[in-house]
Amino acid sequence: MQNRTDQVLKNTKVALLFFAVLMTMNFIARSVFIKHLGAEVLGVNTMLGNLIGFLNLAELGMTSAIASALYSPIAENNRKDISAIITIQDWFYRKVGFIVIIGGIILMIFLPWIFQKSQLPLWNIYALFAVLWLSSLTTYFVTFTQVLLIAEMKEYKISLYVKSLFILKLIIQITLLTTFNFGFKSWFLIEVIHLVLS
Repeated sequence: MQNRTDQVLKNTKVALLFFAVLMTMNFIARSVFIKHLGAEVLGVNTMLGNLIGFLNLAELGMTSAIASALYSPIAENNRKDISAIITIQDWFYRKVGFIVIIGGIILMIFLPWIFQKSQLPLWNIYALFAVLWLSSLTTYFVTFTQVLLIAEMKEYKISLYVKSLFILKLIIQITLLTTFNFGFKSWFLIEVIHLVLS
C-alpha cells in the first residue's frame, strides 16, 4: 500500500512541476509565435487541434477503463489477465484508429470550406492538419501500451519523457524564430520531428 501511495505522490509532484513549467512556457511560446508567425497560424492550429479532439471522442474514455481493469491483475501479477486485457485494448484501439483515419480523410475534404476565409496557403493548413492527425493516430497504433504504466501508477515516467520533449520542442522553436528569424517552415519542421520522437 505504501508503495502505491509513494507512486501517487511521485505522479502528483511530477504533474504539478510540469503544469507550472508548461504554463510558463506556453505563455512565452504563444507570445513569440504570434509575433513571428502571426495570430492566424496559431488560430488555425488551435481550430485544427479542436477538430482532431472531436475525432478522438471515438476513444470513449477506454484508456481510463482499461487502466482501472488492470489494477488488480498487476497487483496480483496475473500475466494471463494482463495479456487478455491488453489484447482487448489493442483490438479496440485499432478500431478507433481506423475511425479516426476515416474521420480525418472526411475532414480533409472539407478543410478548404472550413478555412475559406483564411489568409494562410491551403498547403499550410493541410500540413498542420497532417501533423496533428498523425500525432493522434500514434496513440491508437503505437503508444497505446502506455496504459500499463498508468495502471502501475508510473504515469510520471510518461510525463517525464513526453512533456520534457514538448518543452524542448518549444525552446527550439522559440530559439529558431527569435535568434535566427526562421519562419513557418522551420517551426513546422520541429513539429514533425517532435511527432516522430514522441
